[in-house]
Amino acid sequence: MLLPHTVGLSLAKEMILEGRRVDADEALRTGLANAVFEDIETLREGTQQRAKALAAKPHEAFRLAKELIHRGLESTMAQEWSAGVMAQSLLLGSDGFREALAAKVPKPKA
Repeated sequence: MLLPHTVGLSLAKEMILEGRRVDADEALRTGLANAVFEDIETLREGTQQRAKALAAKPHEAFRLAKELIHRGLESTMAQEWSAGVMAQSLLLGSDGFREALAAKVPKPKA
């Protein structure tokens, strides 16, 4: 169960055992929400902006990062170090890395 990892054991117990509800501000403060919006229109705008920003990320790096985040919930530090090194090795050979590197490194003058 992920709720205790997110909000802590005490609040998770209150929410699950007592049916305690949290408002938007508390959800934001405890990590249950990443953002709070005033109305449906700002929600739409905010989610569209976030989706565009995420879609612009290198897909392979993004996929591996998500996988490592989820694996980290159930693995040891040593396992995470090993998985992180392997992921970095894979990404160093990717087209996305080469493109990003080419964009950052100045071209030599002829």
